[in-house]
Amino acid sequence: RITDFQCALGSNQLKKLDIFVQKRREIAVQYDNSFANIVNLKIPKLQSAVEHAYHLYPLQIHFDKLKKNKSEFFKKMKESGINLQVHYNPIHLQPYYRKNYGFKKGEFPISERFYRNEVSLPIYPNLSKDDVEMVANSILEIIST
Repeated sequence: RITDFQCALGSNQLKKLDIFVQKRREIAVQYDNSFANIVNLKIPKLQSAVEHAYHLYPLQIHFDKLKKNKSEFFKKMKESGINLQVHYNPIHLQPYYRKNYGFKKGEFPISERFYRNEVSLPIYPNLSKDDVEMVANSILEIIST
């Protein structure tokens, strides 16, 4: 149950949805262009029959092939003024599923590997091209040192 004010705000935001999605797609293209041919980075894969809304931009970094681990990478990015997030925690490793279904680490290696490598980059409609470039350049600098 949401308030009338929340309904009005949500209704107004829905009118801007197409603009928000288009801006996110433009940011994603800028990220794609920055990372497409970089060894040890994997950009989100697109399917021709699907229009991506880019509510997230999950970049995969092959930390096992770099001189840095994920924690060090996050620290360096934060020092650069860039906050990253992590998404797609493997559900089988959540306490509820471990306790009630007995799942263990290693049972779903693909999802675990994705989680180890994934970082979610900033991607929101008001992010400027200069900010996107700063994020991309910071990532490229950190992984190359």
